[in-house]
Amino acid sequence: MQERYWPVADEWAGDFAVHVAGPTSVIRYTAALRALFQTVEKHKKTAVLHSSPQHVLSPVTATAVELTGGFGLQRRYRYGKPGRAAAYWHIAEGPVGQQVFYNGLTGRMAGTRAELREVGDNPLHPRFAADAHPQQAALRFSVHRLRRPEEDVPMGALAEFLLPRLGGGAPEAWDLTEPLARPWNVTDVDASAEPLGGEPPFAVPAVYFTDGRGAWGSITVRRDEAGLIEHTSGSIPLGPYPQDVRPATDLATAAARDLAQAFPSCVQGFFSLRDVDPGLFRSVRPHVPDRALALLVGPRAAPDFTFWAEDPSYGDGRIDVVGSHPYQAGIVTFGGDDLL
Repeated sequence: MQERYWPVADEWAGDFAVHVAGPTSVIRYTAALRALFQTVEKHKKTAVLHSSPQHVLSPVTATAVELTGGFGLQRRYRYGKPGRAAAYWHIAEGPVGQQVFYNGLTGRMAGTRAELREVGDNPLHPRFAADAHPQQAALRFSVHRLRRPEEDVPMGALAEFLLPRLGGGAPEAWDLTEPLARPWNVTDVDASAEPLGGEPPFAVPAVYFTDGRGAWGSITVRRDEAGLIEHTSGSIPLGPYPQDVRPATDLATAAARDLAQAFPSCVQGFFSLRDVDPGLFRSVRPHVPDRALALLVGPRAAPDFTFWAEDPSYGDGRIDVVGSHPYQAGIVTFGGDDLL
């Protein structure tokens, strides 16, 4: 029965299907690995990548592992022989002993190897525990950009513009099979979305991106009567949850202002701060609601802000109108007590 479930797995145990990485330094998203992930997702199991400290995941493989709920097991050696495995996920470069490890069964950050306390006696899939870590913060963003129907939408343009302004690096956008090297237009959206069924407006399934520093997000392109809409959303790790949210608010407000000036025709966005489990910047699990930081509203609704900006009853928030007619945009900077 297990062999029927895991035809492309190198080994299996209980709910885990293990794929042992080859001799190359980069674990790529091969047809065999894709078949394994599809199989374990269908049967609600967990895929495991068994690798050495020298292995790295390609962006496609990293995304696929994340989407299927999988995790990596780092193979350790003693006297030249394979040893016990440690759940891991690299979030910072450096010597192996200084890299941050994860509990593969829970997704929680366990800490460095020196901080780990191993529990359980399964030699293939050991469990790890660690002392409690402080709250982590993720700066979340969701931005829409409207383009005319006849225009092409370069996938990732918003992400490339936005991430460096929020403290991230240059994003690398991938779908699940290949890097995105061409823009999308109405014809592409229709051709990609029609086989999925449904009625217009069509939407292309999400494309994912990462910057190699912990930032992660998705891009969706859809169309309606007004044109093409590129939606970019994601989060950037900020480290420990801040006692003072004003620096994060200033960062989000400045990014919103830059967006309004760089894409004046029609852009909207929302920025917030979220408390997350340590390490879970992709699959966010909040302890408290989002804390609103900034809101960007494009030209269609911006004229209303000229009235709201004169209303002193708004509290400790602030409303600014940037740009000139007809490309005015409104930016709301929320106060410190604005929870969603």
